[in-house]
Amino acid sequence: MSDPRIIESRPVSQDEKIAYKNASGHSLDSINFNLIRIIRGRSPTVAEAKNAALKVGYDISPYSDKEIEKLIELSSQVEAISMPDGYIYTYSKNPSIALIVHEINHQDTYQNGATITYGGVTKKLNTAGEVFEELVNEGQQLTNPYIIPGTLEYQAQQIQDKVKVP
Repeated sequence: MSDPRIIESRPVSQDEKIAYKNASGHSLDSINFNLIRIIRGRSPTVAEAKNAALKVGYDISPYSDKEIEKLIELSSQVEAISMPDGYIYTYSKNPSIALIVHEINHQDTYQNGATITYGGVTKKLNTAGEVFEELVNEGQQLTNPYIIPGTLEYQAQQIQDKVKVP
């Protein structure tokens, strides 16, 4: 039986792939789009967040369910959250291509790792668990990681801002 909370679960569209390629400069071969699913119209549940973290080896157990709920709620302010298990949850039924491109960038970093330089310190994130941990930390510790050069959110926001929609 399907989950009635899922308005739509779909793969990344060809238009979204092309928009990501054009905005990021990355090859379409550098990311496995078959691992990504977009769920429109809802946030992940606490159980889904825990399962996504578990799948990539990130220990989320120090966080209470209330703390996880708060982190999920914070993500609703930016309209989407990308989980390390390949799911992109959009809070809108009609998310923009630019928003999807932002979240595809997170999926790219989950799959391929990332290097960030923040506060003069360079850190290589090799696994999806390390990327997820960094994103959780950014969400908790920084007032607005979307405008702080070097953060994962800043990198994704820069790509989102380059999306050209006809």
